[in-house]
Parts: sequence; C-alpha cells; structure tokens
Amino acid sequence: MAESRRERRLAEARQAAEQAGSPAGGPAGAGSPQSPPPQSPPPPAPGQSPYGNGSAPPGPHGAPPDGREPSAYAAYGPPSRPPSAPPGQPLARPAGAPTVPPQSPPHEPPPNRGGPPPRLFVPGGDADGERLRGEGRRISETSELHGLRRVLHVASLPAFGVLLLAWAATTLVGDVPWGPFSVLPVAFACLSPLTVVAAVPLVLVAIQRRRWAAMVPAVVAAALPWCFVVSYALPADPLPGPTLPLRAMIVTAHDGQANAADIADAVRSQRTDVLVVTELSAALAHDLAAAGLPDGLLARYVRVPDPGTSPASGIGIYSRFLVNEKDVTQLRGTHWPAVVVPVPVGPTTVTLVAGHAVQPSTDHLDRWRRDLAAFRGAERIKGPVLVLVNLNATTWNPQYRSVVSGRLHDAADVLGRGLRPTWPNWTPVPLLATDHALVAGLGVTELSALSVTGSDHRALSVGLQVPSRPGRP
Repeated sequence: MAESRRERRLAEARQAAEQAGSPAGGPAGAGSPQSPPPQSPPPPAPGQSPYGNGSAPPGPHGAPPDGREPSAYAAYGPPSRPPSAPPGQPLARPAGAPTVPPQSPPHEPPPNRGGPPPRLFVPGGDADGERLRGEGRRISETSELHGLRRVLHVASLPAFGVLLLAWAATTLVGDVPWGPFSVLPVAFACLSPLTVVAAVPLVLVAIQRRRWAAMVPAVVAAALPWCFVVSYALPADPLPGPTLPLRAMIVTAHDGQANAADIADAVRSQRTDVLVVTELSAALAHDLAAAGLPDGLLARYVRVPDPGTSPASGIGIYSRFLVNEKDVTQLRGTHWPAVVVPVPVGPTTVTLVAGHAVQPSTDHLDRWRRDLAAFRGAERIKGPVLVLVNLNATTWNPQYRSVVSGRLHDAADVLGRGLRPTWPNWTPVPLLATDHALVAGLGVTELSALSVTGSDHRALSVGLQVPSRPGRP
C-alpha cells in the first residue's frame, strides 16, 4: 500500500504544478489548458486504516512510525520533486532543510552479551566438545611456532622417550669395543631401574597431550629392567630329603675401615657359621680378635696385605667347622686374591669360593670382565658350591647374568623374596645389589643385608640347606 500512497502523492504534486503554471514558468492559463481540480483520495473502506493497509499513524511531529529519531523532514515536510524532474530522479530536499546523514539500521548486539561464551555443540556432548576445543588449541599452538621452536615442540617428548629406551636397552648390551666409553653401558645398566622415575611423569604428560610416539618408548623403558627380576619373586623348589643348616656371611671391609665391634654383633645376631671378610687389613684382623667373635668361630685362613700395599688384597675366612689351611687354594684369573675353601658340614663337603672383583672403570674394565669369568668357573666344581663375592655387578648387567646362567644361581633368586641391595651403605635404603651369594646344590632359607659402620657395603647374610647325604649335587 505504500507504493499506492506514493503514486497518489506524485499525482497530487503534478496537479499542483500544472495549476501553478506551465513547465516553462509562464502564468497559469497562458496557452495551457485548465488543469482539473485536485481530487481527494477515496475514503477508506470500513475497518481499514486511513494510513494504508497494515500501516501505523506517524509519530509526534511527523516522526516515522517505527520509533526512530525524527528526521529533518518532520519540520520542513517531505522532500518534493520538481515538476520537470522525471519520475526516476531522487526527490529534492526543501529549501533551508538541514543535511542529515543517512541513518544505518540499528546495530543488534551479539547474543549472550556479558554472559558466558556460547558452547560448542557436537553430537557427542560436552566430552566431545572439550576434545575438539583441546585439539583446536593444540593445532593453533603448533601452527604459531616456526623453525627450531616448532621442531622442539613436536619432537622433544618423543626424543626424551627414545633416550629413556636407549638407557633401558643397556641391560641387553654386553661387551662393546668403544674404547674409554665401553664402561658407559655397564654403568647405565646398573642404574637402569631408575628409568621408571623419569618415565612416569613423561607418560603422564604424553597422555595429556596425546603424544603416543613418546608414551610407547617410555612405557617400554620403564618395564624392561624389571623383566630381569621377575624370577626373584618366585621361590625355587626346596631340596628333597634331609638337610643340614648352614649360615654364612660376607663383609666388605672398605680397605679395613669397617668397625670390628659391628661385625662381631652382626655375626652373633645371625648365628653365623662361616664368615668371609674381604679387603681385610692387619689392623682390622687384630681388632676382630680383640672384639671377641662368638665361641667356635675361629680364623681358619687370614691373608693381610704387605705394608704399603692396598688393603683390598686382604681376605679372611672364619668358620665353626674345621678347615685345614693346607686345603685352601687360590682361584685363578682374579685381580685380587680369591680363595677356594672346602668346608665340611656333617658328612657333606661344601666348597666355599670367596673374594671380590675390581670395580668396572675405564682403566679396569677388562680386569672386571676377567674377574667375573673366573668366578663363573666355580660352576665346574663338583658337589655343593657356595660363592660369597662382591662382583660390583647387578642382575641388570649382562656380564653378571652370564655368571648365573649355568649351574650357579643367585640365592635371592632361589629364595624368591626379591633382591637384597647392599650398596651404598650410607643411604637409608641401598640402591644396588652388588654383593652376592651364589649357590649350586644348596637350598636357601633366608637372605638379609645388615649395616656395618665404616663399610661402604652392607654385610650379606644367607641361610642355607646342605644335603645330609654325601655325594649329592
């Protein structure tokens, strides 16, 4: 209806122009036909608004009916078209009317202004929405990084996982010809259980960021070292038939600095039958005699170093059983003296092998390997064998596993109650099981580590079962 109203207004404007004069500006009636009188619009139909179908009356002072601010034509009237202007030309503004800039439609405020941001709707619900938003943030963060920072951001976690896996893989690496660096696999293999300490936070971060390439090697690195000690939780079958008890102990005296009174107290508390003291000095041998070892525990074989030499070459064997010093022989192939002692326990003779290996270092790595090979040779001895030795090696070293791969077995493995770490002695809990009791043809009933003042190793005490029938393996 607005177009019909506009056409009526245009028609009224043309009639007014024709009544006022000709198009050339002459007086009315000068050679021009008389214009018909203006006609008023027809009255509205019953029930129809006089302002058009569906329209509303204008606001006050001629303001538009839609509630907008009154424009300039409210005071000066609507713009008029000159009589000579064609119908398509814009209407002219009345004289004196101020220029009003065109008004844009009112701006609609965004929804939820001042409230929480609109939530992302996905078919999976809030969990899927959070996942998608999290992936969006990760993609945005990664896309904002460039060059080296991007490489570090993407590859740092997987690289860390690979390093942990390489550390754990040293438990599988034997002797390598790496010159001065050949000792590194040995050292890292001893400490390989600590990979779990670094792997746990790495796995948690990898799960949070969904970096599966970093989580997989970290999990493998944390689990691999513990695969070698699973059997230490499974006890072996006991020896059949009647047996005799035997308790033995090894003490590493730390170049003779161990306290003799503590050694004597440990022997009494454990009711030790056979005591082995390595790195025995002349002063410590004297102090042990003065401290008063339990009755019957006598020095059967004592070798102290010469003055001016290292106390690491000293060794002493104390036993309740009669041991003939002439029957004591040296174990060949070791750097420090190691002895082979036959110990009669009832009708059965138990062969005792005692000593200690050198520390694996850059200068002594070959010596350490030869020492382990020499102690492994004890498996060729017939009858029950007990090896009390500080090998400076753990079950995570392939070199140590080769020692117990034959007839000899770790007493902790036979007992099935876990490892017994002995080094270092100055920490509340020792970290490494470097002192060992290896058995062949013997049962194991108990294994414990005891602290001795002055020593860097804890004493290792083992309870054994000896077959009571001679000739049994």
